[in-house]
Amino acid sequence: MKTTEEYVKADGVYCPVCGSGNLECGPVQIDNEGAYQPVVCNNCFSSWVDTYKLSGYTEMDECTPPLEEDDTDHRKYDQPIYA
Repeated sequence: MKTTEEYVKADGVYCPVCGSGNLECGPVQIDNEGAYQPVVCNNCFSSWVDTYKLSGYTEMDECTPPLEEDDTDHRKYDQPIYA
């Protein structure tokens, strides 16, 4: 049987008991502590729960925050509706 460290190093794509890659994964459940996913090996029928922890973020797309109500640029409303 693989240790937790060996399982993580192998990216969790093989059964830690028999080494099979024939795994069935359930839905990921998320809470304040992390994310969890039930896994079953279709070869030896062992089951376990993969655990995930937040390690950062990628692909940040910054946006400009909306103007405050009293910061609205009224100039655009001073234009005639019809040209």
